[in-house]
Amino acid sequence: CDIEETENVKVLNNLEQVIELGKKDDIFIIGGAQLYNSIIDSGMLDEAYVTMVIDKHYSADRYVHIFKLAEVLPKREYIRTIKFKHYNSILDAHIYKYSK
Repeated sequence: CDIEETENVKVLNNLEQVIELGKKDDIFIIGGAQLYNSIIDSGMLDEAYVTMVIDKHYSADRYVHIFKLAEVLPKREYIRTIKFKHYNSILDAHIYKYSK
């Protein structure tokens, strides 16, 4: 991995390391889909910030199980809408916080 560790950034290479660190510290996980789905299935997740891109469909072969996330963390709270430029268009993205 090309990411440098710092005092506040740790690079972990497997789910066991993530689970161990999560026992003593709050952690933020940055993808991909397999890791997200493993954390959802682990029972350790107590909060998630999810960005939903509106009016755009992306072809992909991996997906986050958003319906399972909603089962594990049933409280969904709208936080805000952001706009961002994607190629030649402006897209809206809604950010939600899921929690227990």
